[in-house]
Amino acid sequence: MRHIGSGPWTAEYAGERHRQALRQWRNEGFGMRAILRGERFVGLVSLASCTLPGAAEPAACP
Repeated sequence: MRHIGSGPWTAEYAGERHRQALRQWRNEGFGMRAILRGERFVGLVSLASCTLPGAAEPAACP
């Protein structure tokens, strides 16, 4: 996060993002995933609901 966005997350912000991710998994069945290199955390990847022309609603977008 030091190279993108607004820098490292505070503990409070990280906790809120975690709660949001858990809600998304519970409600939609997909969402935020951790990227690991061996045992080391290196980032996040996520799918989100979105509207795409011609796609069944809701669609999942990277």
